[in-house]
Amino acid sequence: MDPNPWPQRYKIIVLASLVVTVLVLGAKIVQFSQAIGRDMFSQHVTDVAYDIDVVGVGGGRIMLARTVETERIGLWSIESETAQGQVAEIISMSDTEVERVFKAIDGELSGGDKVRMLGDVFFGDPKEALNITFESVRAVTSNGVNPAWYVDGDGETWVIYVHGRAGDGRGEALRLLPALKEQRLPVLVISYRSDGTAPEAPGAAVGWGYDEWMDVRAAVRFAESEGAERVVLVGSDLGANAIMTYLHEAGDLTAVSGVVLEAPVLDVQATVDRAAADFGVPGILRPFTSGLVRVRFGVDWPDVNQIDRASQFDVPILLLVGTEDPMTPVSVMQEFAEAVPDGLVTVVTVEGGSPGTLWNVDPAAYENTVLEFITRRIAS
Repeated sequence: MDPNPWPQRYKIIVLASLVVTVLVLGAKIVQFSQAIGRDMFSQHVTDVAYDIDVVGVGGGRIMLARTVETERIGLWSIESETAQGQVAEIISMSDTEVERVFKAIDGELSGGDKVRMLGDVFFGDPKEALNITFESVRAVTSNGVNPAWYVDGDGETWVIYVHGRAGDGRGEALRLLPALKEQRLPVLVISYRSDGTAPEAPGAAVGWGYDEWMDVRAAVRFAESEGAERVVLVGSDLGANAIMTYLHEAGDLTAVSGVVLEAPVLDVQATVDRAAADFGVPGILRPFTSGLVRVRFGVDWPDVNQIDRASQFDVPILLLVGTEDPMTPVSVMQEFAEAVPDGLVTVVTVEGGSPGTLWNVDPAAYENTVLEFITRRIAS
């Protein structure tokens, strides 16, 4: 018998500890992969909970429990499981409650209800939501036929709107549509692969422009086939990324007069790495985690790294950024703008804005900024 069994026991303890550590870290990585898949690479974003208390409703006003959401300025939709409305200006605010201008849309809200606030404030198609006449059209792609809304207008420059990942899909465009309609601009509001309207792509994962750019190309080709001489592309978050990759990959961009990009994710890999750090994945394992995510969702990081590809842009860009963007800090947006040659990027910062909600914070200012850019591009 070994007179001193402790060295052997020590080895067993160390080995067991290593095995446990590897298993724990492996589980952590798997959990992160599942979380990032849900939060960043799934087209169908998890619903916002109904967790805001309605204190009272009446006389065109609503009293809500004070939260980060209810004290945000601007125009928002508010809904329970059975009713829907809009909240606008803040009338008064205490430590616990916020009183706002209220407009009922559908159903009836009353004190005691649980509601949620959303950026989409119009629902249905353009006719249902805004009484704007439109035509249902289709753009043919390598992935199938993508439905689109076409609103007729004057002139040979079309606005093509590419919606973001969150919210109501094409319904996101309804916020800007009245302002575009007032200017008599032809508008095409498109769908794209796996967005819940267009056909799903294999795997149905969000590519952050890696695949979706081909649907933008199909939309531009459709517009050209219908008489458009030039186009201005407008996109929000994922839609903005699809436009950016289109500008790299499409080849002939003679029809593109300019682009409006709201809250693009400029470096998808860096965003994944930051999320891994927040999730508690150790730094030494983050390259492996990043590689796992890349393989799982089929996205080539360099192809969607817009910062590294900044020198390739050669069309005027209006870049709209919010100070509350969790994906890409304003400082990174500014660095990107400076890296694009010839001063082609104009950056407009929206205080308190987050992806998909920049319009909501100040609708009039947002519309004026976008229309001024589009008008300037048409005149150039």
